[in-house]
Amino acid sequence: MESRYDKFTSLILNINRSIQKIKAFEMSAFNLKGKEVQCVYHLSLSKSGLSLTELCALCYEDKGALSRTLVDLEKKGIVKKGESVLKYKCPYLLTERGRALGEKVCSLTQEMVNRGSAGIKESEREKFYKNLALVNENLQNICKLYGEKNGKDID
Repeated sequence: MESRYDKFTSLILNINRSIQKIKAFEMSAFNLKGKEVQCVYHLSLSKSGLSLTELCALCYEDKGALSRTLVDLEKKGIVKKGESVLKYKCPYLLTERGRALGEKVCSLTQEMVNRGSAGIKESEREKFYKNLALVNENLQNICKLYGEKNGKDID
């Protein structure tokens, strides 16, 4: 008999694996990796650019990994640093090439979201996301409690 734990974790893990495979397949034509796709996607939604800290929060990545990703995107001519008095608050912006790529990334992500949720009514989708957000919040609170209990910040 499959437990709720087995069902939940296997579904979440398989969904994540499928997303990673789709990203790898679709973005290989543009020579982009998963983290790079996330950066291009979020930067394409921003008119004024995003700082490293803002990108880390949106992409759920640590600063070191994302900093290396942005360096790679700069080398590829997709991203450039904007002007800022404070070096660490410097916004990253898409170049002209990056904006064109961003449009393709956004279009492809929208297509994949639509295909992935095919057959689900809008009202059911809203309930699903509400419930998934609640599960996420509950699990984050559990992690926070474990962290407090052990004197660690569990991210």
